[in-house]
Amino acid sequence: MEKCYSIWICSEDIPGKHQDTMTQYSIKKKDIFQETDEPEADYNLMTVIIIRRGKGTEKESIFDYLNGVFSCDIDKIEKYSHVEWAETFREDMKTMAGFGDALIEKGREQLHLSQFSTFVIC
Repeated sequence: MEKCYSIWICSEDIPGKHQDTMTQYSIKKKDIFQETDEPEADYNLMTVIIIRRGKGTEKESIFDYLNGVFSCDIDKIEKYSHVEWAETFREDMKTMAGFGDALIEKGREQLHLSQFSTFVIC
């Protein structure tokens, strides 16, 4: 088995003290009855990272980047991704609610799925 990482990005209804934070959770071993000799690599196979966005944080690059992604700010996204976007894509982004919406719409166009109301990218 391989170690698995799950990243959750929280954007809404985050209490003030939790805004602009990033927390890592992982599995830890605790022997309850007698002791076992297992290497950590055998049981610590899952790590969850929770990123809690705040309101306009630009101190740390991950929060600034995510603010760009969720607000369709192509210039901010380019600053961190070093990807140059075509002008036609930039124009399309102006009508989207978020970067994810733009990717979904492009996927629909490429797959000719415009008749579907939802599209899941895995």
